[in-house]
Amino acid sequence: MPTIAVPILRPLMLQRTVALACEPAATTLNPDVVSPDAADCAALRQVLETVGHFAPAPPDPPWADPRPDLTADHDRWQALLEAAYRHDGQDPHGVYGALSGIRCCGARLELAPPAGKTPQSAGARPGWRLVRGDELTEAEYQRLRSIYLVPHTEALTRLLSVSSAGSARQPG
Repeated sequence: MPTIAVPILRPLMLQRTVALACEPAATTLNPDVVSPDAADCAALRQVLETVGHFAPAPPDPPWADPRPDLTADHDRWQALLEAAYRHDGQDPHGVYGALSGIRCCGARLELAPPAGKTPQSAGARPGWRLVRGDELTEAEYQRLRSIYLVPHTEALTRLLSVSSAGSARQPG
């Protein structure tokens, strides 16, 4: 059975090659072989014959929002996670890891006035605040907040300022 080896670009330790079987799949399924239909094989052959190589779509950046299904604040989370990743993305116990984890649990970003001020105060600049999403109870959120977010209060305060976490424009 002819196959076309297509490298899948991933971090080096996860890199592998997928063999595309271009004939009908055998009765026994091999988990290492993906069997596309004839149109997929024809399109891939066309690309390989004309271009000489296959370049898959670039992967998402490491700071991609882990919950793109929560669209109301998706863009703000992208900006916040990127800033946090640039701050300490390599530290597994850093603010980036804490924010990414809490977002996985459905946390949201809401516009909030600075502490002790109203939005009408002269010179007051609003900021963003983290609030729990629907996936966690209040008790669960408060427990995770105290364990993972509170140790990063200083960095979070800086990152949640309007200039760091995107514009103050509300969705709508």
